[in-house]
Amino acid sequence: MSERLLTYLYQYGVGGLVFFGSLVLLWRTGMLGSDPRARRWWVALLVLGVVLYAVAQGALQFLGPHYDLDLGGGP
Repeated sequence: MSERLLTYLYQYGVGGLVFFGSLVLLWRTGMLGSDPRARRWWVALLVLGVVLYAVAQGALQFLGPHYDLDLGGGP
């Protein structure tokens, strides 16, 4: 496996454990609201945000280096 992939998996593996552990604690303490529907909405929104962030970082980290962008700054 490449070093970039291992770094990405480690970051979202350990970070995901921390994120979901925090989410469980928030759920159990009632910090996501008292209405079950509102809690599900917040959980879905937070998980979607993390997933979109991971996808964006993955695209920049793995696809970005394959494109050479000449912005006209060099000779």
